[in-house]
Amino acid sequence: MTVRCAGIILGIALLPVGCLGNDPCVEDPLQRVRAEVLNYAMDAVERVHDVMEPRADNSGDRFILLMARDIVDAFLHLLEAFYTQMCLLSGCAACALEVGLAAVGEGRASTMAEPYRQMDDRLVIFTELFDSAVVMAEEEEERRRSPSPLPGKRDTVANIRSDLATVRQEGLAYKLDRVFARAAAAAHSGQALGEGADRQLMEASMLGQNFVATLHAQLAEAFNLLPQLALEGRHLPGLQGGWGLGPYFKYLNHDSTARLELIALLRGERHAAWPFARNSALCSRPELHAPIADQPHHDASGTFSWNGAPAYDLLKIIERSGRPLSYTYWTVRTATQFGKEIPCEAAVGLLFDPARCLDEQGWGGSVYFVNPDPQPREKERLYVQWRPRAWKSERSLENPLWKAYLDPITPPSEPMDILSLSPLAGNCELLRTLVTADSMTMARLVYAPINPVLPPPIQAEPNFTKFWVDHRNWSRVLHKAGTLDGARLLESGQRYFLAQCSLESTYRMLKPIGYELLHVEYFFAVFAHESVAKLLHRHRPPYAKAVLGNLPASASKAPTPFEAWRRGWYCAPLSRYILDLEARASFDPVWLSPQGASGSPSFCRFLRNFAWLNETTLSATYKCEPAADDHHEGGLPTARHGDATDGIEAVVRERLRTVWAQDVAHPVAKIAPVMPYADRAQRWGDQRQSSCSLPGAHGCICLPPFRGPACSAKDEVDAGVDRPFTAAVAYVLDRGAACADGAYVPMLALALQSLWSNFNARHDYPVLVFYTDMDQATRDSVVLASPNRVWFYRVANDERAGASSNAILRFKSSLLFQHPAVAALDFLWLLDPGIRFQSEVAEDPFLALHGSPSASLAYRAAVPVVEGVSRQTKIWELMKLFLMSRGVHWKGAVREVRERRGGSHFFDGILAAENLGSRWNNQVLAMDSELFRVAAMSGKDSHYAEYVSFLETHLGPSAWLAYTSSAVHTLGMLAASLLGHASGKALDVVELATMPYALHDCRAE
Repeated sequence: MTVRCAGIILGIALLPVGCLGNDPCVEDPLQRVRAEVLNYAMDAVERVHDVMEPRADNSGDRFILLMARDIVDAFLHLLEAFYTQMCLLSGCAACALEVGLAAVGEGRASTMAEPYRQMDDRLVIFTELFDSAVVMAEEEEERRRSPSPLPGKRDTVANIRSDLATVRQEGLAYKLDRVFARAAAAAHSGQALGEGADRQLMEASMLGQNFVATLHAQLAEAFNLLPQLALEGRHLPGLQGGWGLGPYFKYLNHDSTARLELIALLRGERHAAWPFARNSALCSRPELHAPIADQPHHDASGTFSWNGAPAYDLLKIIERSGRPLSYTYWTVRTATQFGKEIPCEAAVGLLFDPARCLDEQGWGGSVYFVNPDPQPREKERLYVQWRPRAWKSERSLENPLWKAYLDPITPPSEPMDILSLSPLAGNCELLRTLVTADSMTMARLVYAPINPVLPPPIQAEPNFTKFWVDHRNWSRVLHKAGTLDGARLLESGQRYFLAQCSLESTYRMLKPIGYELLHVEYFFAVFAHESVAKLLHRHRPPYAKAVLGNLPASASKAPTPFEAWRRGWYCAPLSRYILDLEARASFDPVWLSPQGASGSPSFCRFLRNFAWLNETTLSATYKCEPAADDHHEGGLPTARHGDATDGIEAVVRERLRTVWAQDVAHPVAKIAPVMPYADRAQRWGDQRQSSCSLPGAHGCICLPPFRGPACSAKDEVDAGVDRPFTAAVAYVLDRGAACADGAYVPMLALALQSLWSNFNARHDYPVLVFYTDMDQATRDSVVLASPNRVWFYRVANDERAGASSNAILRFKSSLLFQHPAVAALDFLWLLDPGIRFQSEVAEDPFLALHGSPSASLAYRAAVPVVEGVSRQTKIWELMKLFLMSRGVHWKGAVREVRERRGGSHFFDGILAAENLGSRWNNQVLAMDSELFRVAAMSGKDSHYAEYVSFLETHLGPSAWLAYTSSAVHTLGMLAASLLGHASGKALDVVELATMPYALHDCRAE
């Protein structure tokens, strides 16, 4: 009886002894399934490009594009669901461990039935739409100069409809789900499935492949009809459509259609609807970004991509900016590639080289042929060939070749536009030699091969020389034995990419010498020299500027390595299958941890299998334990760091929060043109999900607890308390403040750690951080400093208030309470970033304020004005004038309140004792820890908001810098309290005993 090595499904059980040498991830039938899925996926993406019309400038044209995207998106989702379920059934941990984790964010379930239902519904509506177009074409036949081709396609549409009905009747998707469910149940029980597993695997494989093939045929037939349908819609000018309105609106109102993407597409933002994405919690489908190129392009994988731009387009952007090009490249290839010229369109994957495409465009340059052998037969390990530039499409036939030294290497003598390194020639170790050879010959662009399986911040630098020697010996043995077949050639390519450095290592190597990361194309990272990097980051095609407007400064900055990796590799629709890299590397989702993977058993196993490093390096650099007895080449791990699904889910959620933090900071790079719709209609029950009405801001923001580019992911942890109110903790960062000078970020990190350990670990209130300038890396560090759920909101430059520090004072004293994220709350606890709690907060101060309906503010203590005492006198006089303008004499109001209430009042702390407090004693409410009832601080019925408006009318917004926000705030609360009592609405300011004493510590220890 054959015993299948299954059991490491979702970390439930370990592999049986004796299975260590067999890796189902890279063996049949899963390898065959992966190859077929990849072919279908590539074909589907190609078909989208074939029907894509760059001049789709009206709603009918864009509707055709939307249908094409929707149908292919459902098909890609179905393919991915089939593959991941086959992983589960085969026992491949590298792709099965993510099953079920997509729901952490905005991902979709990994079942066959749901994507099949979506695709079936969309194709059915498409056939109805086509039928309506046929009817309309026949009705106007007499008025046409030539007959419409649509009636002749009735049989094709009927075949699509018939095939759909047959598949629906046979219920193949549900049969497959039942097979997968039985396998998952057996895996959870820890059974060695035996022959039953083989039978189930073959049954699922055959069913699935027939099912997918049928749906692909229907997709192909539908796409053959799309161009004719589009032409029918264009044969009349204006808004005259070529199809009936019934199916049109039925499609638009379909529950599976992404509404936000639809509106974006109809408004002209084609990139809003085109990018396809891997089904993962980290890859939200409606996530938009500012494109560089106007059209998709063939990337390093050979497939069409909407991420980044080809080298030619990037260089032309540079040239159009007034920076002249040299029309010269420097490409480094392996010696075995000498004399083997391949066309640009074939230079993909392991052979990818943008210099080949530039060469066809007339560029010339230096081609370095490197022999990686450390002990070659010939002394020289480097040959240099010069390729002359073209002249009027004519090129010299002379291509001089000469010997050169590899150590030290001599760079080309001419300036170059681009440097490209082949993964066959070396990794970042050789790249380091190339880019530091001569500081006078810096390339504008650098294309560096990377190992895409390792996400940032993982650092890895394999020993390429040792790999190359071992790989050569391995190839010779296979060649001699006659077993160097297609599967082994595929494995050879895999090993070359897995012997590359990680993106993080390459990034850290190039950044100090002036290169910024631009984007990732599957297995290549594209860097731009700092002299042109900002130009490329902020570039946008003309149509994008027309639709979205100009980019804010924050959106033109370089992406973090993880963000570039996420967009260019992990979230790419083919990353699961292409070259079988994830399967061969035994990718572990735990590697997604923002802390990296040093010391992780699965990462150390990867390094031992593919990095060719000695044990000393593994221990010292990568914190790996000594190799265990179960070490094996390329097989499944027998134990994993974070095996349990909930452990992986925690890692994914932690990483998601860093992604979400970046999304909020770049609103225009996601859904600015469509979120006004969401602002009105996107609600979760009674909760508002987003706002697009923030003055001075670009685009839209998500309101707690919602996250993501469409504000549709709910990041909420049940703290076990059913609260009758909404509340949050907030920090306002002022880089100009004395305490925050040069240390406000680490200071905030310590504050968040203190908040979590002493209070929020039990309550889990959302934390709002308002800032004026904070890059992505800084936001990452703040998010990862503690388990708090953090939302970031940029304080826009206030043109009325003038200087940035002036704007912060105005924001903290008034505009904070009008911010949509705060206005949606009942209570806000405003803390200074320097706060450190000295002990555990025993009681929830929000509950205390909620229990006192008349209390509008709870404060910790009254303290003297620190600076500019004489300047604050004018604020005091204006406060009295404000009360008089409202018909209230302040002395009489104070006396009346004291007589009515009796006992002490917060007046006692800020008014001099003599003569019933005839003057202000220069005491203010300490603003390092205050709790607000938000409704009392803003809105049409807020006396405090009235006071602030009165103050600005008399002083002007630009005068805020002359007064401390604590003085403005304290006297404003005094005025609001007196007005409230005078109008019969008690408005109290209280000092809560439960408000913990907080230490204002500016040291970031």
